Amino acid sequence: TLSAGEHTYPFAVPLPASLPPSFKGKAGTIDYVVTARVQFPMGRSVQIATEASVGLARRAPSAGPVALSFESGEAPSAEDVNVGIELPSDGAELGKPLSLRFTITNPSQAPIEGIMVSLEVNEEVRAGTRKELEGRCVDFRIVKPEDPTAALMDVSLELMVPRNASPTVESAAVSIVWFLKLHLSTTPPLEFKMPV
Repeated sequence: TLSAGEHTYPFAVPLPASLPPSFKGKAGTIDYVVTARVQFPMGRSVQIATEASVGLARRAPSAGPVALSFESGEAPSAEDVNVGIELPSDGAELGKPLSLRFTITNPSQAPIEGIMVSLEVNEEVRAGTRKELEGRCVDFRIVKPEDPTAALMDVSLELMVPRNASPTVESAAVSIVWFLKLHLSTTPPLEFKMPV
C-alpha cells in the first residue's frame, strides 16, 4: 500500500564487462532501455521506459605501435627508424583532446621530411567475414622536423576526439576501432599504427 505523493526507488543493475556500449553507426544500432512497471490490483499496470546510455570500459595502455607498414621495396629495420608512443593510461574521452607524445629514434639519420599524426576510426561488420563499412580520419596534425636527420625527435601534441563520435565497440557483430597513425615521409614512407 502506497500513501499519496511521490515515491522514489533507487536501483542498480550490474552490467557484464563484455557488454558492448551504446552505438549508432552504418552497421546498425545498439540501444539499451530501462523499463519500470507498477502493478496495481485488478491487473492494471503503468509502464514507463527510457533509453539508457551504456559507456565503454577503458582500454589498457599499449606499450607502443602494433603495426608497421611500408611501400613496396626493401623492408626497413628497427635500426633504421623506431617509434615510441605514449598515451594517457585511461584512454580517450569523447569531446575532449587526446594528449600524446611520441619519440622517433633515427640512428642512421635517414631524412624524415615530415610527420603526419592522425586519429582514425574504422567501422566493420563481422557477419561471417569482416567487411569495413567506413574508415575516416577525425583529426590530424602535420609536424615538420627542424632537423630532418636528427637521431632523436621528441614531439608532444593534442588531437581532438569528436563529442558525437562512436565509442570503441568490440562485439561479435560489429567493431568500431580507434587508432593513432604516424605517417613518416621517409624513403620508403613508413606508417606506425596503434589502438586508442
